[in-house]
Amino acid sequence: MRQQLILSVPSKNVEAFVFSVANGTEYESLSTSSQGGWVNLDIMDGKAVSQNTHEPLDSKTLKGKWFGAQGRVSIRRLREIKKLRSPVLLTDDYGYSMGMWKIMTLSDDESNVIDDGTPMVVNFTITLEEFAN
Repeated sequence: MRQQLILSVPSKNVEAFVFSVANGTEYESLSTSSQGGWVNLDIMDGKAVSQNTHEPLDSKTLKGKWFGAQGRVSIRRLREIKKLRSPVLLTDDYGYSMGMWKIMTLSDDESNVIDDGTPMVVNFTITLEEFAN
């Protein structure tokens, strides 16, 4: 089975969450944000001075759309992992470890709800921040 990404919790005995087309848990976009660590210090009677103070933590945002009842099940599984309050190991589709990350936000939007309350579309956004301890 081809997979896109895997979220696992090495310190807990929890099944990993696999983002995969075959599972119906694919994501549509992944963006990464890295900052340079620069700050500007205002100087009297002159231009501000730039200084590099540190290397800020990177962040990643996954966005996607799941269909049918499986979408709600997948969101619940991700919320269970988030509730563990432990860093997650992110692994890419080639098995390369992308390091440890914290789940900062997990949001979903259910739409096209049918008569029994099941959403036919679940849009989601997951924001991860690098875990640097």
